[in-house]
Amino acid sequence: MNRNSINAEGRIELTARSTFAMVFVVVCAFTSQIAVPFWVGAIIDDYAFTAEIAGTIAGIEFTTVAVTSYLIAARIHTFSPRAICALGLIILTVCNAWSTMIADATSLSICRGIAGVGKGLTISAAFGLAGRSVSPARAFAFLNGGYALMSAATYYVIPYVINSHGAFGAFALLSAATLVGACFLPWMPGRRSVAVVGASQSGDQSTSVVGGVLTLLSLVLFIGASAAIGSYVERLGLRTGLPLTDVGMVLSIAALVTLIGPALAVAFDKRYGYKVPVFIAVIAKAVLALLLGMSASAAVFIVSVPLYNIAMLFAATYLQALMSLADKKGRFAAAAGASMTLGAGLGTFVGGVTITRFGLEHIGTTAVVMLLLVLVLVYLATSRLSSAPGPKAAGVVH
Repeated sequence: MNRNSINAEGRIELTARSTFAMVFVVVCAFTSQIAVPFWVGAIIDDYAFTAEIAGTIAGIEFTTVAVTSYLIAARIHTFSPRAICALGLIILTVCNAWSTMIADATSLSICRGIAGVGKGLTISAAFGLAGRSVSPARAFAFLNGGYALMSAATYYVIPYVINSHGAFGAFALLSAATLVGACFLPWMPGRRSVAVVGASQSGDQSTSVVGGVLTLLSLVLFIGASAAIGSYVERLGLRTGLPLTDVGMVLSIAALVTLIGPALAVAFDKRYGYKVPVFIAVIAKAVLALLLGMSASAAVFIVSVPLYNIAMLFAATYLQALMSLADKKGRFAAAAGASMTLGAGLGTFVGGVTITRFGLEHIGTTAVVMLLLVLVLVYLATSRLSSAPGPKAAGVVH
């Protein structure tokens, strides 16, 4: 029996069990993205791909995730979250298994592109559900916290798997993870969302749309900057002289520490608005990006990586929640998953091009340029949303 109820504003009151199921399904679907630094490195080493080719393959997967999510976002509230997640996990599991049998760039690009369709379906359904919840900031904080925990587990295990079985082992592990996620589908909400109750039909609706679109764009570039560093963080770690297993250990511990980001977002909630937390986190990330790109010190790497990730999940939680102000049906929130994945694809591709053509030391500068654009977009987005009709938006943006 579905115990999740709809309140007077048309928002879903998720039970603890359905929240846990939503989080677990999403993080299992995200494992191929979490493991990008390692499977990208594995296909470079095993198949003699350049960083640019490997980054392009990852970028293709991320792009199909984004396209799928954007296509379904406008109608996401009319579908059953459980059914959409089930279809997505089936596609993703099959493609992860298929990837274990491929060693050429073209075939692997096609396979990872189809895998992206499955991931796009899964995350758009779950993110849309979080955006329609009574407390979107808390829902996204739980999603990001789950992402951090799964990252810790993945970063700890996958280096050993790759050392033993190479790229084959990496993709086999991803396939197993999505199968585990499917076990939690029965506890996902199964009914479609009802129409939003009491949604305002008056006022300048375009203002909210513009604010939502600007926030989506800022999220694309924010995650892109993170991925430009994150997708090649394994290479940055190896540059310091650390062995692969030690790099994995650093990333695993960093992922656990990263839980501080979502925890702070839950604690602060709307106390300081949305703009100020995002600005602080983005500026901190820019400084850390420069340090990671320029320094070959193991100590700098060990200290900077967890701080970089804390800032990422802290700011991402507020950017995701900000979208819910533009649309109570969760359509912008559903597109948040697409924007994150598109940003990851953009960052992975741009990072690969930067490394191939200019060298690893310039990757931090690339990230900084993207983060500066994020600050501009967030300022414009919060200005539009704070002027949107209704006291709720105006009260929480600043």
